[in-house]
Amino acid sequence: MVQLTESSEERARNFVQSGKQLWCLVYDNINFTFRKASQRLYNATEQINATTSAVIALPVSFATAAFKNACHLVNQEQTGAGRRKMTIRDLTPTRGQQDQLRKAFCYAIRSILVDTLGGLTGKSARVKKIRRKSNARKHSIRLLRGAGEKTNFYPLRALNEEEASVNGTIRVVQCLIRDVLGFTMEAASSTLRFFVGDWLTIRNLRLMKYIRLTEPEAWGRMGWVQEAAMPFHFQLNAIYMLIRTHLGESDKNPSSLDRHRTRLRRYKLDKKKPGYHPARQLVGHSLAARLFDITRFGQQKLHPKVPPH
Repeated sequence: MVQLTESSEERARNFVQSGKQLWCLVYDNINFTFRKASQRLYNATEQINATTSAVIALPVSFATAAFKNACHLVNQEQTGAGRRKMTIRDLTPTRGQQDQLRKAFCYAIRSILVDTLGGLTGKSARVKKIRRKSNARKHSIRLLRGAGEKTNFYPLRALNEEEASVNGTIRVVQCLIRDVLGFTMEAASSTLRFFVGDWLTIRNLRLMKYIRLTEPEAWGRMGWVQEAAMPFHFQLNAIYMLIRTHLGESDKNPSSLDRHRTRLRRYKLDKKKPGYHPARQLVGHSLAARLFDITRFGQQKLHPKVPPH
């Protein structure tokens, strides 16, 4: 195991120091619990908290030469205040973007209705015709060209550090860059280093830079750390936003998510930090029910003589 770890770290160190391709670091905590039932000497429960990590090679299209100015720390600090000059007009989507959003929105609604309506199960000719028409209206954003590119991963050794706290995050970041990958403090702080992770990792990285803002040296300020949220990070925040905004109270608002939760006999959700999977299922069921109701009223308006089902 020691030989495999040293060999893997040597490959990762050679890759990141070659400078031929951009890369990012991903890490997360791993916990091993030794319960008292498995102990022989004393009646106690212990837990080992460690941090596992890996280097991910970014696609070749993200060439270092093309992103040289964007990744340079001095240029990034000079252009970082450009967000203050943005106006609401800069965020307004163009007509083409609005058409694209409208088509994608219609396809998403159509897919929910087709996948959840009870009468569209099975493989009959009618069901196949409906699904074929629905898939034909799918709006394509872009097409993959060529055979694609294989993503290279370089696993690193586990660190005896807990990254759940801000101070632990500082120790993990410095240990990965300086001790594991072999960068000097001057070389590490000369350009941006990309770190990706889950919601807690991104939060701790931002707090880390805020706390170390007054440090005299660039290495200590940690401004060279550029956090990049993974897609799950956005999905998690979207679920939190929906629950905090629309959970409501079942007694006061019959259209609230809490009323739907009560009717479905689900567990109660914490409004500040709900469980992701129960909250996501509740939002999905509520959205499908609202779409069914809108469709039913639309059919009654188009065909008033047909009785509602």
